[in-house]
Amino acid sequence: MKKKFDSVKLGFVAGLILPVAIFLFTYIFRMHGLSFSLFFQAMVGHHILSKVLSLCVYPNLIPFFLFIWTDRLQSARGVLGATIVLAMLVFLSQLIF
Repeated sequence: MKKKFDSVKLGFVAGLILPVAIFLFTYIFRMHGLSFSLFFQAMVGHHILSKVLSLCVYPNLIPFFLFIWTDRLQSARGVLGATIVLAMLVFLSQLIF
């Protein structure tokens, strides 16, 4: 039986939106005096961009476990896929910056 809110697409979108929101909240509440480009350049200059990006991915544990515990395994698969994509982004940012 198909459960409501059980799709890979929903999980993938949730897994991408949450880390981006955390990153934006970090910018808004910690560096509200700087423009976003200066904030980004400061993180690149201090070599902390990959560290901040990897910390932003941790909140994906919340929807992942919520989907697992409520037996919405397709959505959990989507969150896991988004987390893998973000891990590759962190790896690439480590190599580039």
